[in-house]
Amino acid sequence: MGKAAAYIGNFKVGICDAQSQLVIGNSKLLRALGYTVTLIGNDNTLAARQDIRNSRKTIEGFDVYNLSFSKSAKDFLKSRSIHHQIIRILQGLPDLKMVICYGTPSFAPELSFLHSWCRQH
Repeated sequence: MGKAAAYIGNFKVGICDAQSQLVIGNSKLLRALGYTVTLIGNDNTLAARQDIRNSRKTIEGFDVYNLSFSKSAKDFLKSRSIHHQIIRILQGLPDLKMVICYGTPSFAPELSFLHSWCRQH
């Protein structure tokens, strides 16, 4: 197995918009450099309590997980739960070398939690 990278952020993989195209393009570059890339994006059409591990798909050869996150106050309060779900995915990646975060201000609390986790691990 090679080294792994995770690309996490407020993007919707599978939709042809600028954000998802940027993420897929960068992921293809990482794959060409020998990384196994896992994408964790946002799909606010999912059920709020759905476990992120149940959303797994393969798109263009990448494992893609989606979580439900929007800009509401309720989602801000559940960001700690989202953090724990993302950490479970990251811990399952063998030889994780890189975590790339791409987001918006509404995703900032989660990125802050991830920054602390990455420094520890």
